[in-house]
Amino acid sequence: VRSWPFVYLLIDDSQDILGEVLKGFGYLGGSRNRLRSEAVELFLLMNQTSTSRNFEIVRRILKESPDEKAKAERLSEVLESDTVCQSWRLPRRGDDLQNFLVQRGHLASTGADEKTMMRAMGQFLHGVGVKPAQTYNFRVWQCLEDLQVSIDPN
Repeated sequence: VRSWPFVYLLIDDSQDILGEVLKGFGYLGGSRNRLRSEAVELFLLMNQTSTSRNFEIVRRILKESPDEKAKAERLSEVLESDTVCQSWRLPRRGDDLQNFLVQRGHLASTGADEKTMMRAMGQFLHGVGVKPAQTYNFRVWQCLEDLQVSIDPN
């Protein structure tokens, strides 16, 4: 249920609450966002900033969990917790990124489909020395993070 700027996600009892949350918030699903490990990593990265209500929990998961499986297990526990306020950030969208990619010559025009955007983001990321992620959402994050670092290197 969308109620700008919030999305309310109603989940029945599930064996895979993490998968349901990732799908419900748009981190996982569709033809270009199928890799669960990248969806988990992106969810954590999006929620580690101090603008996220649960940033301290997320930072602890990132610091203390040695691998992808441990991160996913810990995140599942947090999502199932009654003591954690379940307020989470959504993945970034590529709308604003299209203008930048057009200006840089990676896209012919705005309004590109996801396949074309994947290719353009990949070209941009290779050009700045970043290995492109496999999923659309994660590539959007990588591009926007690189732009943010370029604007404010601190």
